[in-house]
Amino acid sequence: MKQPQRPQSQPQEIVDALTAVFGSAALSRDEIGLHKKLLGRYATEFLCKACLAKEFNVSTALLDQKIEQFRQMRCCFFDSPEEDMPK
Repeated sequence: MKQPQRPQSQPQEIVDALTAVFGSAALSRDEIGLHKKLLGRYATEFLCKACLAKEFNVSTALLDQKIEQFRQMRCCFFDSPEEDMPK
């Protein structure tokens, strides 16, 4: 099985460059990051949080908790926690 090629740019730059649209509403950076964290960093099409919740048979509240957990872990797909940002 052929391994996917690693993108030339950093993951956050990829997220910044993408315009992901679900229906008429643009997806948030958190939704894109969550999709990449759960389903693979090389994804180019994304599910919204509600669809991810349905896919994994969990609540959106649980996914919000996971986003915060990944953010605290400083996962590259999510912005740093606000309390650690310089003022």
